[in-house]
Amino acid sequence: MSSHQLIEIIANKKLPYDFKELVYSPQESEERIGSINHLKELLGDTTKSEEEIDEIIGNEIAEKEKELQANQDIENNEDLLIPFDTTVKTEPDSLPTMLNTLATAYDDIFHMKPSDDAAKFIVLEETHKLWNEILKANEDGILETAIEEIENKEGGEFWQYIQSRFLNEYNSVIAIEKGADYKFKYEPSLMQKFMVYCMQNNNSFGNWCGTGAGKTNAFLMATRHTNSHVNVAIVPNDVIDTLKKSINAIYPDSEIIVPQSPNDVYPCNPNKFSYIIYNYEKFQTTGVKETIDRLLETNTVDFICLDEVQNVKIRYDETQSKRSQSINDLIIRCREKT
Repeated sequence: MSSHQLIEIIANKKLPYDFKELVYSPQESEERIGSINHLKELLGDTTKSEEEIDEIIGNEIAEKEKELQANQDIENNEDLLIPFDTTVKTEPDSLPTMLNTLATAYDDIFHMKPSDDAAKFIVLEETHKLWNEILKANEDGILETAIEEIENKEGGEFWQYIQSRFLNEYNSVIAIEKGADYKFKYEPSLMQKFMVYCMQNNNSFGNWCGTGAGKTNAFLMATRHTNSHVNVAIVPNDVIDTLKKSINAIYPDSEIIVPQSPNDVYPCNPNKFSYIIYNYEKFQTTGVKETIDRLLETNTVDFICLDEVQNVKIRYDETQSKRSQSINDLIIRCREKT
């Protein structure tokens, strides 16, 4: 079970607080197994009182939360970023195996309904697991078979709820049209349409596809389908020219601005789709406040894309920390302005 799912279940008192220790390790990892064994050992220790065990676990959780806070990435407020993996395996898992996961067993595990708040992350992440498998099936040329198996799969209330949610999403995704302004020589992929759907229904979304999967075109399509006229892309310096070529290839009617100084940003034409491209280094210089001020004085930003988002992470390096803080400030101010 993922950390998100555990947090929701513990917060809604469907599992004891002691289980929060498991939140800090990835599912099926050696660290998670170690945490489970540690809990077993503590909870089975007859030499300690319940109060002593609670204190030990509470102190360990507090230490882990302090460590996470010190290494925290950009705040995402209420928006949800879902790991999204379309890496194609040499020998893909069979869909029937994938369907026989926790999704079909939750009715026996938890005494709650799939529509309950406590089940929010269970449903969300299980739906996205289905999406990952369907995208892989599409790459392998077995999409129709995979969808058929999902449609015909029987299960309890949780599975039926997840199944219905997924199939509704899938039908909405495949109904997305490329639009008359789309000029790219290839048709949009299923993943790209899915990302359009996600951005139409979420304030933010993380696309963790591998290199060459089509993330750039997915971003550009999403800007058009969300009617986002002023778009900011923050990218590594060596990606700027590639991004400009991609914009011109898919939407040649776009306006592209690559500011060298704050004054290079001007009010964008409200009747056009504009793409203002910055490199990450712009957000760690002494003039970063002027850069952000000028952007927001002249425009209301509709969409921000962070390419290779690992470049934003706060670590112990002062330069990286300043970059992260500046980009976070930009995101917050853009939200406040809209």
